[in-house]
Amino acid sequence: MAFVRPTPNTTWPREKAQKLVDEQLKPHYQRIELPYGLATKGSDRTPSSDAILPDDLTGKSVLDIGCQIGHFSHDSAHRGAARVLGVDVNPGAIAEATQIADCLGHTQCEFKLIDIERETIDEQFDYVLCLNVIQHFKNPLGVLEKLIENTREQLILELPSFGPRDCKKMRLSRYLGKLLDYLPVMYAGETGVNGRHYSPKFGITHKALKNMLLYHRNTFARVAAKPSQFKQRYFAFAHKRRFGRLVLLAGPPASGKSTLMRKLVANENNQVAEKLDIRDDGAWTTTNAADMHGVTEPKIDRLMMHYSFINPYVRRCRTYERDEFLDPLDLADELTILTLWCDPKVNLQRFDAHKIEPRTVNGEYKGSDRYLDRRSYLEDPATLIGYYRTWFEYVQRRGIEPLILDNTDGVKFLTFAEWESSV
Repeated sequence: MAFVRPTPNTTWPREKAQKLVDEQLKPHYQRIELPYGLATKGSDRTPSSDAILPDDLTGKSVLDIGCQIGHFSHDSAHRGAARVLGVDVNPGAIAEATQIADCLGHTQCEFKLIDIERETIDEQFDYVLCLNVIQHFKNPLGVLEKLIENTREQLILELPSFGPRDCKKMRLSRYLGKLLDYLPVMYAGETGVNGRHYSPKFGITHKALKNMLLYHRNTFARVAAKPSQFKQRYFAFAHKRRFGRLVLLAGPPASGKSTLMRKLVANENNQVAEKLDIRDDGAWTTTNAADMHGVTEPKIDRLMMHYSFINPYVRRCRTYERDEFLDPLDLADELTILTLWCDPKVNLQRFDAHKIEPRTVNGEYKGSDRYLDRRSYLEDPATLIGYYRTWFEYVQRRGIEPLILDNTDGVKFLTFAEWESSV
């Protein structure tokens, strides 16, 4: 059932509303229903609103990028949004959107003249809309990064497909368009201008967008797509991860991270659970940081994950800030980081016992090269201690004092100073 928009509570007389319609600037982009049976000129985007917006947005905030005269902003207000910010580079459109908000009584709507490519919006919104805009930017990936930061719950995009309409604009054959649509590609047009009207500079397939949002970072839980009735395009819905509490167990391979995690969620290690303030008051979702893409629920109250801090060296991303496996740390309301310390010689013995020896036959190793690769990072005690120091520097850059568990022989908590004096 289509959403039923409420009757506007206006203080405007009919003559003033009629004047707004009569003086509407060209070109006419969006049809917006006004009081007295009036409406602005332009395309009816209500089917798109019904396709992308929930009927009830009570208490939610919405950011509308490239809002034009504000159809999606006003429709968000109709659905109960508490705060709506529409931005555009067109001063005439912003002026009209502001007038329409006054006419409709949408006091929660604000419209600003902002160039999102050159400026930053230092605020998060529950829903971020960027509809039929991103393909026109000079740097769409740069804008996408900004929108990700602005998103609290859901990022909704409307993008060109490689259907007949957009292929013609980008001067592509329909056969090439069909091929591109099946591939994870971002296509850059020659100039973005065809001599008659403004054309898309870029085409981004859903598979490419999904790869960028899901696998180039660990910020989103899932990305879905469905066709748009407007210009043969498509909607993409990216659900951002949100965590109430996140507990990260970090250390090198074979330091006991996954074993400790199993014991904690099974209430088998009361000493560590008490130190971490882990109570038996609800289920925990557990994962290896490398497998986070398999966790598709966006909102999780309690997440525990383990992380090998040699990962940036193994995967050649070099720094922890560049390691997408650590992206979830920025999405938690409450973050605890516990680092497991194990004497390097004991650590290597455990690695050999659990990873190398079970894969060795008659003295010849038969397993995957990845275990030999990881073993090479554990062979030199001084090098491994250096990795610990680099990790602790990262933890401190996050404003967190390192919490260290000595797992060499029994269970013993160490301060950072105590760890430093012991190595």
